[in-house]
Amino acid sequence: MQEVKVAPHGEAPVSSESLLQLLRSKNFAEFSMKLGDLFAQYSIPGDNEVKLKLLTSLQYLGKDLEQISNLPREPKYSDPQVDLINNSRVGCLIAGKEDCPLTIQFYTPTTDGLKISDPSFEESDSEPVIQAAQVTIGVSDATHKLQMASLIILPLQLDHQGHIKSENHGH
Repeated sequence: MQEVKVAPHGEAPVSSESLLQLLRSKNFAEFSMKLGDLFAQYSIPGDNEVKLKLLTSLQYLGKDLEQISNLPREPKYSDPQVDLINNSRVGCLIAGKEDCPLTIQFYTPTTDGLKISDPSFEESDSEPVIQAAQVTIGVSDATHKLQMASLIILPLQLDHQGHIKSENHGH
């Protein structure tokens, strides 16, 4: 096997190194799971025009999240990943690729300060756990306005409270 290509909706096919490695290592279960995730990611209801609008909106959201995640910050921790997760405005952002949606890593709050009455609770249980959320499109009964342009003013500008100023596009 020389190459595996994935063609996201409306785009040209691109090589997928991660899918290729799964096939080369004969990890068919993981490969099948990745294909299922891809299907779920791009299985959007509606006609092609609706699908294209939804994917365009998702791309703009991803670009805005990347801009926010790249805001300068002073390092607080010795581990760069911990610093990204704890000290950035959106956690650790893992840019979406052809075979994986945009993902945000974050820590769940620790149980510090909470009284635990369970006798099996150990001190190590209070360590924060890294969680991940994927930024995808899903079906909803509610009507939503789509983001059809970047909402971030470039270069990024902060107000006096440290919040990001954004364009008002009527959203």
